[in-house]
Amino acid sequence: MSPLKFSFLFYATAVAGGILAKAHGNFVALSLLFVLLVGVLVFTAYSKRNWLFHPLAFYATGLLFYILCFLLGFTAVSFVDWKNKQHQYVNAVVDQQWHQVDFRILEKQKTKGGKQQYIVEIEGVDTSDTRGQALVVAIDQPGQLGQKFTGIGYFQSFPKAINPGQFDYQLYMQHKQIYKQLKIRRSVSVGVELSLSIWMLEGRALLQKQLNKNEKLSNQSKALLGALLLGNRKEMDEELTASFQRLGLLHLLAISGLHIGLLAVFATKLLFFVKPRYRRIILLCFLWSFAFMTGFSPSVFRTVLMFSSIVLAQSVLRQQPTSESIGLSLFLTLLFNPYWLFDVGFQFSYLAVLGIVWLMPLFKKGYTSSRIGNYFLRLCYVSLVAQICVLPLQLYYFHAFSATFLGSNLLIIPLITLLVLGGFILVSVGWVSEFIAGFLGMILEQITQGIVLILQGLNQVNFAFSKGYITKETMVVLLVICATIGIVLHRPRLKRVIFFLSFLVVVAVSWVYFASQNKNREEFCIAAVHGQQPPLYWHYTRQQLYVFGQEESTTKLVEGYKKKYAYKEEMNQPSMTSYTVDANRKLLVIAREQPYYALQTHFQLIYFINEVKLNVDRLLDVHQPKMVIIGFAMGRWYKQKLIQSCMKKNIPFHDMREKGYWSSQFL
Repeated sequence: MSPLKFSFLFYATAVAGGILAKAHGNFVALSLLFVLLVGVLVFTAYSKRNWLFHPLAFYATGLLFYILCFLLGFTAVSFVDWKNKQHQYVNAVVDQQWHQVDFRILEKQKTKGGKQQYIVEIEGVDTSDTRGQALVVAIDQPGQLGQKFTGIGYFQSFPKAINPGQFDYQLYMQHKQIYKQLKIRRSVSVGVELSLSIWMLEGRALLQKQLNKNEKLSNQSKALLGALLLGNRKEMDEELTASFQRLGLLHLLAISGLHIGLLAVFATKLLFFVKPRYRRIILLCFLWSFAFMTGFSPSVFRTVLMFSSIVLAQSVLRQQPTSESIGLSLFLTLLFNPYWLFDVGFQFSYLAVLGIVWLMPLFKKGYTSSRIGNYFLRLCYVSLVAQICVLPLQLYYFHAFSATFLGSNLLIIPLITLLVLGGFILVSVGWVSEFIAGFLGMILEQITQGIVLILQGLNQVNFAFSKGYITKETMVVLLVICATIGIVLHRPRLKRVIFFLSFLVVVAVSWVYFASQNKNREEFCIAAVHGQQPPLYWHYTRQQLYVFGQEESTTKLVEGYKKKYAYKEEMNQPSMTSYTVDANRKLLVIAREQPYYALQTHFQLIYFINEVKLNVDRLLDVHQPKMVIIGFAMGRWYKQKLIQSCMKKNIPFHDMREKGYWSSQFL
C-alpha cells in the first residue's frame, strides 16, 4: 500500500487549508516543521524500505503527507507574498501625493464614466525601480497593450469594508495582486515593450477583431461570442449579464469545462484520420494554444490542465478516474497561484464539476433508449446536481436562488452549445472566405437573438428566492452536509454510512450550539456613513433587530448586517440623541445639529458625528466616558483636536475612518 493511493483531491484540501492558514501561521515555525517532517520521512524510508506497506503505517504516512501538503500550501502563498513585496511600489508611495511614475499597460478594463481603465505594471516611482500592478482609473491619453508611459500622478487605496457584511473591494483587488489606484494627470509615451502576457492578450484581441468585423453579427452577438469563446466580458451588455445572473446561468459566460469539452470534441473529430498517439499530442498543443489565446485566465487554465491530465493518462494506458484528474488539476492550480482559491468563479467551478463527476453515476438507471431523450435527461441531471452543489455558495455570495434554473438550463444550454461550436468554426476558418464568414455570422446572429428572446421570456416567469442571507459558518456547514450526503450516496456501505452520519451529527450539533450562542448575544452598532448621509444605529437583542435611522437610506447597510446575524424581526425606529447600549452603558450622540451635554445623565460612551462648537475638554470632564467614538465624516483638524483631548485625559477612542463601524463587542 502507498499513501499516494489517497486521491489528489484529498491532498488538495490540505493545500487549500495551508493557504487559508497564512494569516494565522508563523512562517519560520511552519517552515522548520516542514523541513523536520521531510527529514523524518526520508530517514524512515531509507532505514526501512518496506515500512510504508505496513497496514498501520499506511494511515500514519497518509496523515504525514497531508500535513506536508498543508505546509506546502502555506509555503506557496508565503512565497507569492514575499515575491510580490520585493521592490513593491506600495512601499515607495504615499496616497494623495504627487509622484513621477513609469508604467506599462498590461490589460484594458471596462470603460467607466467615459474613461478607459487599465491594469498596469509599475516600473518606477520617482527615482526608485519598483514592481507591482495598479489600476489606472484616469489617464490623459489612450494607450495600447505593452505601451510604456512616464507621467505625473498620485496613488489612492481601494475602498475597504467599513461595515459588517460589506463587500471588501480592497481585499478583492489584493487577491488579484493589484494594490492601488493610479490617477495620471500628465504623461508621455516612451515606447512599447511586449511580453508573453501581452502577446496572449494581443492574440485574444485579434480574434475579437475577427468577430467584430463580421457585418452579419450585431454588437450584442459579438459581445456574447467574445465572452463565450475568449473570456472577454468587458463588452457584454449589463442587462444581458443580469439576465443570466437572475436565472442562475452566469456560469455559462465563463469559459469552463463545457466550452473546453466542446473544443476538444470538435478538434478530435477533425483529426479522426490521425493516429491516436499523435492526435493526443496535437490536441494538447491545441488546447494550451487556446488557453494562451484567451489570456490564460484561471477558468481556462484549470480546465485545460484537467483535460491534459485525462489525455496524458490515456497516453500511458492508465484508466485514471475523472475525479483524480480534477484533484490533480486543483492541486497544481493552487500551487501555481494560491490566491485563485479566493476567486468566486474558481470555487463555483470546482464544486460544480466535482459534484457532477461524483454524483452523476447515481442516475445511470434513469435513462431511456432514445438518444435525444437521454440528452435532455442528462442535461436535467447535470443541472440539478451542479445547482445543489453550489447552492450554499450562491446564497452566501449572491443571496438569491432561481427556482426555474432547471427549465432555463434545458432551453439555453443547447443553444449555447450551438453558439460555441459555430463560434469556434467562425474564428477557425471564417477568415478564409467572406462568404463563409457571412454565412456563419448570419446563423450565429439568429441563434443569439433566440437566446435573448428566451432569456426575456424566462425573466418574465422567473420565480427567484432573493435576500437569502446566510453567514459564512452556515455556508461551511451546508457544504459539509452536502459533501457527507454525496459520499454516502456514492458508496452506501454500512460502515461508511455510520461514520459519516456520526460526523454529520457532530457538525450539526456544533453548528446549533454556536448558532444559539450567536442568537443569544447582544450587540449595539454604529454604522460608518459617508458625507452628509444620516447616522445609522442598530441594536440586536433577543433575536430582534432595532434599526435607528431613515429607512430609505439604511436598507443597503442593514442588508450587510443580515449576513452576520439571523433574526426573527426587524423594527425601524427614528434616530435619537442618546441610546442604551447595554445594562451598564449609555451612549450620547454629539453633532452639529445637537450639541448638548445632557448633564442630567452620566454617559459612558460619546459619539461625535461631526465638528461641534463646544468645549470638548469640559464635556469629557463632565461625563468621564469609557470611550469616545469619532465619526466617519469628521474633519481632519477637529479630529486631531479631539484625539489630543482623549490622549491627555487617557480616554480610549475609536476612529471610524481608520477602523470602520463601531460595535459594543469592541469594549
